[in-house]
Parts: sequence; C-alpha cells; structure tokens
Amino acid sequence: MMKKILFNNTFRLLFLLLIISGSGCYYDKKDLLLLPPTCDTTMQATYSSGVKPILSSQCTSCHSGLNPAGYIGLEEFITVKSLAASGLIMHVIKHDPGYLAMPKNGGKLSDCDINKIAKWIAAGEPNN
Repeated sequence: MMKKILFNNTFRLLFLLLIISGSGCYYDKKDLLLLPPTCDTTMQATYSSGVKPILSSQCTSCHSGLNPAGYIGLEEFITVKSLAASGLIMHVIKHDPGYLAMPKNGGKLSDCDINKIAKWIAAGEPNN
C-alpha cells in the first residue's frame, strides 16, 4: 500500500512538472539553444588578432619570461615566425607523433585555433 501511495505521488509530481514546464521540447525552440561558437574561416590570417591571442591564452604562461619552458619563448614575433616556418609549431599543436604535444599536460587546441595558425603560416607568417 505504501509503495502504491509513493508511486502515485511521484507520478503526480512528474505530471505537474510536465504541465508547469509548458508544451514543446526545449530543443524545439531554436532561439533558446546554446550553440557552440563557430570558427570564422573568412578571417584574414593575422598575427596580432589571430595567432598572438591564441599563444597568449594557451602558451605564454610557460613559454615566456627569463626561463621559458624548453628555452622557447613565444612572446616575440620573430621567434614565433621562425618556429612556424620550421614547422615545429604545427607539429606540436597538432600532437603529431614524434613531437612533444602542446600545450603540455593540457588538451589539444581547438580545431578552429589550429586552423587560424595554419592559415597564418600559409600566408607566409606576416607580421600584421
């Protein structure tokens, strides 16, 4: 008898919640969806607004200052350009076999960030 009362009360509560929440599914309301930001593939390949912010947020906490990790500082454009031209930056951020995956002890950069860096490199690593 107690189980039946408990079941009925649970059923009533769920039914009430369904009525209160309104009709329709949350996912049916496109304007309410929280979609992940999209990658802007039309952006110009720039160092200042494309690559440098990525390096600042993901790399320079370790690769800057007087004793940068691996003796590689990523604060100066000329160093970043040199590492990009050699292919090293792309290998480490893509986690290619045979290279130390960067960021160290962190997740791989987003495909969007990797594509922004690749586009800048393909444009000749301009200082813009």
